Amino acid sequence: MSFGNGRAPIRAVLFDLDGTLLDTAPDMVGAMNALRAQEALPPLDFALARAQVSHGTNGLMRIGFPDAEGEILDRLRERFLALYRARLCDETGLFPGGDTLLEHIEHASLPWGVVTNKPGWLAGLRSTIAFHVVRHFPGWARWIPMRRIRIVSSEPVPHG
Repeated sequence: MSFGNGRAPIRAVLFDLDGTLLDTAPDMVGAMNALRAQEALPPLDFALARAQVSHGTNGLMRIGFPDAEGEILDRLRERFLALYRARLCDETGLFPGGDTLLEHIEHASLPWGVVTNKPGWLAGLRSTIAFHVVRHFPGWARWIPMRRIRIVSSEPVPHG
């Protein structure tokens, strides 16, 4: 694939997961607001919280519980991750035009992958990526070799 701009052709495409390939803000912010409700705190403004989603759990924790630190912060983070895991794909979806972009990439036979700051146990193919690829492209389950899609995380990620 080349865009005719005199530069080298594109040989692969890498996406950030949260806020680039997938709009994960509704589920991440929902989990944060559920945790805040458990702590008798009002919900965060969605737009304010959305801006932190690409910074992962740490970004959301900074605005959700700005005074928490140490063991208290660690416990809140664990609870947030449990809430988020329970709703991982409830409202998450490709951004508008994402389906067309992925279709072009696949039709060009370009390898593609995801780079994320999500923990490996949340970023595996069987959870987020595979769910959305198959949900948005049901026929792709037959012809996309899922082994071609790779995820790079700060922790080991299952690729099966």
